[in-house]
Amino acid sequence: MFFKMKSLLKKISYAFYKKGQLKSHNIKLGYIFHTERLYDDRLFNQLILFCKKYKAITCAEPICTVIPPSNLQLKRELNERAFPEKEYASRIIELSQYSTIGYHGHFYLDNNPFNYNAIHCNSFNANNLTEQFENDINWFEKNQIPHNNIYAGGWWFFNENLLQLLLQYGFQFDFSFSKAPFFYNQFSNEIMNENNIPTGEVFEIGFDGEKKLTCIQNFIGMHTTSFPEDFDRNMKKLDLNIKELVGVVNAHDYDLNFDNTLRCIEFQMKFNNIKFLSFNDLIGEKPFKSIRLFSAT
Repeated sequence: MFFKMKSLLKKISYAFYKKGQLKSHNIKLGYIFHTERLYDDRLFNQLILFCKKYKAITCAEPICTVIPPSNLQLKRELNERAFPEKEYASRIIELSQYSTIGYHGHFYLDNNPFNYNAIHCNSFNANNLTEQFENDINWFEKNQIPHNNIYAGGWWFFNENLLQLLLQYGFQFDFSFSKAPFFYNQFSNEIMNENNIPTGEVFEIGFDGEKKLTCIQNFIGMHTTSFPEDFDRNMKKLDLNIKELVGVVNAHDYDLNFDNTLRCIEFQMKFNNIKFLSFNDLIGEKPFKSIRLFSAT
């Protein structure tokens, strides 16, 4: 009853809603998936179809950052379903025909893969992080699947230790930083606040030396409701203080609403002139600020 009433109130409210409220900004968006359950036939087939439809509408490919089967939780899930690791690798390869593949990292304390052991900034072990990160990178190399030097953090976790690992292993692009309250991370928040990084500004971060990680902000989760105006309303909750906004919106493969998401994308293109870009076009947006950290803790 509550959700029906909420939907009715939205319908009434949006009947008087002025369309194109984001039009005063020049918004360039990528679409990024945190891809975690390719073993599910329905979700895998839906994701492939979505990538095709998305490209037909936007002329762009989404980014699919994937958890590799070396990940402790995914390994457990594959074993429970007797799903072959080789088949999982084949599905990533097939997905790469319709999207740009990247690496999506989830890490656990004491190698114990349950959500209550998730590594966050306030529950962190450097040895666990390094071991699990390197196992994941070795899996990509062993299976000859390029991660294209792209990273997106699970649970929005990011800190100096992870940055050091990413740079050490040649990563160049990150989609973990966000000003959205639901994607809050203490390290990311402090970096952006201390360096006056506005919403929608591309920046780079690194230590002493030439290696830098280009950071493209993750604005909000892509809306799955039947009201595309929800997207506008939530984007406006961010501090949109600059005219040129470059970033991504995100979804999981398991919470994608096929029809509502495509409808929202078409709405944004039509009424807000939002441009949806492929990865190669996104990274063409040059960083405005370069942030240098002095050492990893």
